[in-house]
Amino acid sequence: MSSLSAEPGGPRMPTETEDVIVLLEDEDASIQRMLFDFCHRDEKTEGDGAALSGDLAKSIVHRCAVQDEVKEEVVVGLLEETGHRDIAERVADNSSKRRELVAKLAEFEAGVSPRYIQVAAGDEFDATVAELARLLDQHLAYEREEVGPVLRREVSAERRKELASELDRSRRRADPHPRPDQKAPSDRSVVSRRVHAAMSRLRDVGDRANHDLGRR
Repeated sequence: MSSLSAEPGGPRMPTETEDVIVLLEDEDASIQRMLFDFCHRDEKTEGDGAALSGDLAKSIVHRCAVQDEVKEEVVVGLLEETGHRDIAERVADNSSKRRELVAKLAEFEAGVSPRYIQVAAGDEFDATVAELARLLDQHLAYEREEVGPVLRREVSAERRKELASELDRSRRRADPHPRPDQKAPSDRSVVSRRVHAAMSRLRDVGDRANHDLGRR
C-alpha cells in the first residue's frame, strides 16, 4: 500500500494527563514517519502522485520548522532554567543545523503549488529530505537519551502540564518558512514572532488556491 494514501495530520492537542515532553516526543515521531514516507513513497499511486508528493513535501517543511522553533522556545528554555546550559547549547546547535536544511526545502516550496514542487526541485529536494531524516534520527536519539530524562527529573509534572496547555500558542507564533540565519525565539519578542508567523503562513494561501484550481 502506498505511503501517500493520506496527507499527514497536524500535532495532537494535550489531554488532562499529558505533559509537554510527551506531546513534543509524539510530534517528533510523527515527523520521522513523514520523512520516512516521503523517502520511500511510490510515485505510481492512483490519482495525482505529483500532487500527493507535493502535499507531503509542504507538510514536512512546515511541521519541521514549527517543531524546531517550539523546541527552541520550550526545551532550550527549560534546560537553561534548570542550569543545564551545556545541554541547552547542544540542542540549540542541533536545531540550527536542521534549520539550514529545512530553510533550503522552504526555498524550493515557496510560491509553488504542491503539484509542481517535485517538478521544480526534483532530486535535490529528495536528497535534502534524506539528509534531514538522517540528521533528525541522530538528534532525536540524543534527546531521548540525554534531554528527556533531565527534564522529567528536574521539571515538575505540574510545570510540564502547564506548558502543554500553552503549546498550541507556541506553535501559532512559530514561522513555518524558516531562514538559515533566523534568530532564536528568545532573541525575538512574542508579538513580532506572532505577526511574522501569520504573514509567513499567507504564502501558502495562494499555493493552495492554485493547486485546488489545477485539480478541477
